[in-house]
Amino acid sequence: MDAPWDPRGVPGTYRFLNRVWNVVQEFVEAATLPPLTEAVKCSRIADASAERSREISSGDLSEECTLEEDGDVVAELLRLTHLTIKKVTRDIEDEKFNTAVAAMMEMVNGLYKFKESHGIQATETWRFALESLLQILAPFAPHITEELWHELGYSDTIHVDHWPKWDEKYLVSDVMTIIVQVNGKLRAKLELPADTNKDAIEQAALADENVVKFTSNKPPKKVIYVPNKLVNIVV
Repeated sequence: MDAPWDPRGVPGTYRFLNRVWNVVQEFVEAATLPPLTEAVKCSRIADASAERSREISSGDLSEECTLEEDGDVVAELLRLTHLTIKKVTRDIEDEKFNTAVAAMMEMVNGLYKFKESHGIQATETWRFALESLLQILAPFAPHITEELWHELGYSDTIHVDHWPKWDEKYLVSDVMTIIVQVNGKLRAKLELPADTNKDAIEQAALADENVVKFTSNKPPKKVIYVPNKLVNIVV
């Protein structure tokens, strides 16, 4: 039996779609929006988008691409985008529609963080991220995604032959997040290089300022390490 209609979910859905609308509009209104033909020439990620079919309305995007992209921003935006494509694709196949929507909401949150820290630039990386978001959102919000698809300059429909593919090479991160617990309670999160070894991770955990407050600099009775995920300090 289907769950009864609950109007309390409407405001959250509206806010999410409004954020999608706004971030695409900000990209479209960027001062030097590159045409796709030139963007591919100057982009560092041409290989990530070369397979995408493009039918662009003439005259919409006329400026020559002269922007250079920050390598770190490119890497993180690509990782966020490809992770979301993979997650949503798999969730739809498994009929896990709620978690698919949650993944897209997380992606939008990530895009806004990039926007706040680096601004929206009219680069191929941002275009790829936003196009991919619209493509995976299209089955859930067909009307707004179709409108935004045309805002990006396309003359065809988003609903035919426009499902993005993820690339595993973009899913590997140079950084790992380590959860640090003291007696089983969360006390810190560490961002460390992905190749950091066990001893260095434990030392970083023990030296963390917030962790020191809860250990009182006492030698731990035990340090439990879950590779690349967690350090639990028992005092």
